[in-house]
Amino acid sequence: MRIATAVILAFLLASCTTMRQTEPQRTATEEMLISSAADRAVDELKLNVSGKAVLIEASNYKGLDAEYTVAAVRGLVVKDGGRLVTDRKTADVVIEMRNGAQSVDQKEFLVGIPSFDVPIPLAGSLTFPEIALYSRKEDIGVSKLTIAEYSAGGASAGSSGPVYGFSHDRHYKLLIFIGWKNQDYHPDEDAGTSTGQ
Repeated sequence: MRIATAVILAFLLASCTTMRQTEPQRTATEEMLISSAADRAVDELKLNVSGKAVLIEASNYKGLDAEYTVAAVRGLVVKDGGRLVTDRKTADVVIEMRNGAQSVDQKEFLVGIPSFDVPIPLAGSLTFPEIALYSRKEDIGVSKLTIAEYSAGGASAGSSGPVYGFSHDRHYKLLIFIGWKNQDYHPDEDAGTSTGQ
C-alpha cells in the first residue's frame, strides 16, 4: 500500500515541461544549434585567397540553413583578404562547397520509468509522466563541410576539409525533481546581450 501511495504521490508531484520557443515549424533553439555548428566548422577552414578574386560555387550545397553556411564562407573569404566576384571569367579562384551533414542529432538516456500512456475505457488515455532517477536529453548540432579550390580554368588549386562543427543543448534530471541544463550556442538569456567570445 505504501509503495502504491508513493507512486501516486510521485505522479502528482512530477512536473512535465514542454519547451517550444516559437510558433514557426522550427524552433530558435534548433536554428541556433545548427548555425553555431556551422560557424565552428567554417572557423576550421584554411583558405589561400589573399589578394585573389574568389567565386563561391554553392549551387550543389544543400541542407538545413545552407544559406547561412554559404554566407559564413563568404565572410571568411573577405576576412582572409579575398575579393568576392560573381562571374567565373573574372575569378582567380573558384571555391566549391560540399555539405557532408548539417542537422541536429538527439540522444536520450534514462534511469527510471519512461513516460507511457494508460488506456482509460471510454475516455481515451492518460499519460503517465516520466519518473527519472537520472536522465539526460541532448540535442547536438552537427556540421560537416568540405571545400575544393579550382582555378578559373578548372585546375585544382587545393582543398580544405572535411571540417566539423558541433554545438549542444543538454537537459538533466536527478531524483525526479532536480533539473539543470547546459548549452554552448548562446549566452545566458538572463544575462542580456553578448559581444561575443
